[in-house]
Formats: sequence, structure tokens, C-alpha cells
Amino acid sequence: MKVIIPSVVVTALFFLFAIGMAMRAQCRKPTTGMKGIIGEIGVARTKIEREGKVFVHGEIWNAASEEVIRKGEKVRVVGIEGLTLRIEKA
Repeated sequence: MKVIIPSVVVTALFFLFAIGMAMRAQCRKPTTGMKGIIGEIGVARTKIEREGKVFVHGEIWNAASEEVIRKGEKVRVVGIEGLTLRIEKA
């Protein structure tokens, strides 16, 4: 009995911890792919007059915007079309 009860308690605590971490991972916002980049903040690498380049999520992307964005200005990703990010001023 002195060995069984502590073993059961330790095993139960381990599985409760593992299940809790698994549930947290399932509920977390995606960090990769299209869903992971929408809403991210980046920086304009070039002046954007309809099209240009931005640095977002550690990468340089082609970007398109309806408004003029100056080089160095912060931008927010609002969508993706192929390999081009749709952006707006942040």
C-alpha cells in the first residue's frame, strides 16, 4: 500500500498535466500558414503604391495595398492572395 497509492497519485497527476497541455495546444491560435500570418504586424521595406515589399513574420513578402504606405511604416496583414499579402497601415 505504501508504494501503490503514491504511484497512482503520481501517474494520475502526470496524465492530468499531459491532457491539460494537449488541450491548451489545441486551443492556441495557429502560428503557421495563412491563418497564422493574418493579423501580424510588419514593416514596409519599400514604398508601397499598390505593390511593394514588406517584412513580416521573419520573411520578406510581396505586398499590395489600396493606400500609399511609406518605407519603414508599420503594416498589418489583412489577407493573402497567392504569395502576395494584402496589407493596411497598422
